[in-house]
Order: sequence, then structure tokens, then C-alpha cells
Amino acid sequence: MKNLIILLLCVLFFSCKQDVMETDRTDKACTECKIEELQENLPWLKELINKAETDKTGNYWGTIWLSKYKAQDVFVTDMMLGSGGVLYWTFDCDGNVVYIDRSDAVNFFEESKKGVVLYVNLPF
Repeated sequence: MKNLIILLLCVLFFSCKQDVMETDRTDKACTECKIEELQENLPWLKELINKAETDKTGNYWGTIWLSKYKAQDVFVTDMMLGSGGVLYWTFDCDGNVVYIDRSDAVNFFEESKKGVVLYVNLPF
């Protein structure tokens, strides 16, 4: 019985956390993309989210943030994207990979988590 209560509390906590994340993601247009409702109007991002919704491999579990790198709007994800275990991919508005300078990487990826959350796909 105690385990069941703990399980229910965990489920409640994570579902509430995800609800908060979903309401917090304001779908703000990024300045360079000049597009509202990014998840719907950027084809490459919409496709990425669709893959994440149907993924059973774990390659698309994670979060997508809108952040800045060198004054450029970028999309950051901690999903592996089928890369064999490489986390943290960064894209521009067109879906092109943005390479982060090695000297900036640790600070950038930590700071990017403070950006606007666009999407969350967690395994639980």
C-alpha cells in the first residue's frame, strides 16, 4: 500500500510538472525566425516533435528549448536523435546544426536550460 501511494505521488508530481512546463512555454516567436507558434510553423521542428511523440527507442526523450548563442536564436535539445548517445544538439531556424565552440559548450548548455521550453518528452 505504501509503495502504491509513493507511485501515485510520483505520477502526480511529474504530470503536474509537465503541465506547468506546457503552460510556461509561451510559443514566443524568436526574432530571427519571425514565426509564431514555432512547433507548428517550422516544418523541421514539427517533424522532430512528431518523431518524439512516436519514439519507442529513447532517442527522442528529452526537452527542446529556445535559447541564444552569440546573439542568434537557437533551438537546443538534449535528445540523442539517433546519434548513438550524443546529447545536446543545437539548430538554427532552418533546422541546420549550429556548432557550439568547444570553449563555450559547458556554459552554453547549462544556460540554455533557462531558455523558453518548447517541448518536453519524458519516458515516465
